[in-house]
Amino acid sequence: MGTYIALAFSAIAVLVLIIGALVKFTHASGVRTGTPAELLGMGAVAIVGYVMAGLIGGAAIWALRPIRRWLVGWLLNGVVVACVAYGSIGLLGAILYQGTGINLFDYASPAEAWRDLPGMIIGIGLTVGIPGGAYFWWKRPWG
Repeated sequence: MGTYIALAFSAIAVLVLIIGALVKFTHASGVRTGTPAELLGMGAVAIVGYVMAGLIGGAAIWALRPIRRWLVGWLLNGVVVACVAYGSIGLLGAILYQGTGINLFDYASPAEAWRDLPGMIIGIGLTVGIPGGAYFWWKRPWG
């Protein structure tokens, strides 16, 4: 399931990058799409990040299955999966900025990207994961 979701998000990311490249190619005014290297970097980050998140998130869902008997277990499951999903993109963005200088998230420096990463992962994990876990507890699609 995680792999299928990762592939779907990767396909969406590739579509967005194709549109961005077309906008860049046609020189549409007022639209910033980035340099070709930035577009390639965004594509690589999105695809690798979504595939990593799908695989690790799927493993986390499987590993946390025993605690999903209770609402708290579903909430914890949602937080862990959200941290994995969004954290993988943030992590790859920081790695790309550190290694190549391509700044996808408009940080002032690579040090700032690394410093903000844990807070971003936890913040997004809580704000997305808790409602997500509560929704799936309510729907109970699997055991």
